Amino acid sequence: MGFFKKIKDFFTSKKKENKDYLADELTEEFDRRNSRKEYKLIEQLQYVRTQCEQVADSSKYIAQLKTEHLIVSNYINDVKIIESQNEAVRKNLRTNAQAIVKLRNQRETLKNTASLLSADRYNLFEKYKNEFPQALTDFINDEKMLQKVKQDMRILEAEKVSLKEDMKDYERRRVNIRTLAIISLIAICAVFGIFIASGQFTGDEGTTLFMVVLLMAAVFVLLIVFLIRNTTYRMRVAEKKHAKTITILNKTKIKYVNMVNSMDYQKEKYGVTNSLELSKEYEAYLADKKKAEKYRSSAVELDEAIERFNARLAKMNLYDVSIWEKQITALVFDKDLDLVKKSLNNRCNKLVDQMEYNVKQIELAKEGIIKFVKKHPELSEQVMGIVESYEVDF
Repeated sequence: MGFFKKIKDFFTSKKKENKDYLADELTEEFDRRNSRKEYKLIEQLQYVRTQCEQVADSSKYIAQLKTEHLIVSNYINDVKIIESQNEAVRKNLRTNAQAIVKLRNQRETLKNTASLLSADRYNLFEKYKNEFPQALTDFINDEKMLQKVKQDMRILEAEKVSLKEDMKDYERRRVNIRTLAIISLIAICAVFGIFIASGQFTGDEGTTLFMVVLLMAAVFVLLIVFLIRNTTYRMRVAEKKHAKTITILNKTKIKYVNMVNSMDYQKEKYGVTNSLELSKEYEAYLADKKKAEKYRSSAVELDEAIERFNARLAKMNLYDVSIWEKQITALVFDKDLDLVKKSLNNRCNKLVDQMEYNVKQIELAKEGIIKFVKKHPELSEQVMGIVESYEVDF
């Protein structure tokens, strides 16, 4: 203890003029700590922003789903209205529908059975003709985006694992540096002890030797401090990157689930397995449509039958009269009507499932914000400001 006291007294007597420098160092350290606190605050509030963004995105998606759900519900209601008609009206409607089916079959014969698409598939494209070719473009883009999102998820998963390993490596490195520092400190003390015991520090040469050894020890200590701070900094950077990667990965997973649900709905809606199949069928539909236009001049009788048919449907105050022209066999054959109802119900259920999923995501996001406020009540005002900026309703 006497030896270390001498060293302390030595530095005290030699470096009184550096008090201002030490004060500056303390000020800088204080600023750095404040900077770290500010960064931590930003990082904490970023979690709230992420949850608010999730609420906003899910709410927007729910609004779109509700619009589509309303359309499908109206179609289902049209089926119920038709089924609720009395037997005379149903029979009249069926007779008219059979006449239309017969005329259409005759036109198919005129085409010499050269159609590239089945009648059902052709009618399906007719049903959604206003959505094409944009629907096909959207389908292709959604598939590409889905693959990109899956690739992003794989990359993020790999990055998360890599950053986790980096964090472990930095921790091991920091422990090793501290161990080296302790061993080195003991060695330096031993060297000083040996030099003192041997009287090497006496006289002018001893003072010079003492200063040289002390300078080398100070350089080594500075090197150790630098290594520890550098390793700590790199570890903190890795931790922040790891947390950010997890946040992005969670958002990407939610986006992936929504896209998968959307793709499943489109596949159900158009009755295909992928965009390539839809593209080929759409091209075939365009070819068949072009051929059909050649025989349109002979469609007067068919047009008159359809006009009578639509007039009867118009009296029922249906949501969409024109759609039954494209699925008219559903009014001739009960099994076809059952298929229409099954398809509509499947679409409706898928939309409900997607809405429920997004509602749950909104609830989870709001719960996350509430838990965050409970955990950090001192940040409640900042959190409220963020929530209000996103117009999130609790």
